[in-house]
Amino acid sequence: MEYENFDIKNFVQNKLLQNSNIILIASRPGVGKTTFAIHIIKEILDKNKNIMFFSLENNVIDLSHRIYNIFKNQTIFEKITTKDIYNEIDNMTFHYYDYEIHLSNEQKQEKILEKIETNSNTSLIVFDYLQLYKFDEKFLEKLKSINIPILILSQLDRKSKYKNIEIVDKKTIREIRLLDKYVDIFLFLDKKNNKIKVRINWKN
Repeated sequence: MEYENFDIKNFVQNKLLQNSNIILIASRPGVGKTTFAIHIIKEILDKNKNIMFFSLENNVIDLSHRIYNIFKNQTIFEKITTKDIYNEIDNMTFHYYDYEIHLSNEQKQEKILEKIETNSNTSLIVFDYLQLYKFDEKFLEKLKSINIPILILSQLDRKSKYKNIEIVDKKTIREIRLLDKYVDIFLFLDKKNNKIKVRINWKN
């Protein structure tokens, strides 16, 4: 996928890793938020960093396949799986050379925070996606205090008045009143002619 007017490598090096920002990635369904996040992850791993990826949109098996399909020309992954009491995989770790991507389908906020605290060498946290996790102010306060860059993927408000809007922006995010206090950078993805245009909205 081609990203128009957006240099992921430059963004990761000069913005993402320089500050402990909370970054929201928003688009219409099917535009490619998860794929975009995985490309960002690839750039961070190339800089010798570890990642935590929490998803309620994809189970860890499907997510691991999506990651592998993007990384397959780069390296071979070694999978380590942990099973819960229902014998379903809900956590997985990919090893990328000496660095790791921890995948998790954990949905309880207290358990998520425990996992983050346990993996103290993490350099990026990803949540896919906002509306499934039902973030509240208390949880966002705790995430902000961790001082690690965080990517939060978000769907748009599905109200009829936004269905035909040509360009997505902050007003098309239903939770914007809550998020505006905590999010430092908004990235909006618009897809046209198989190209994705990335627009950045910096917090004032």
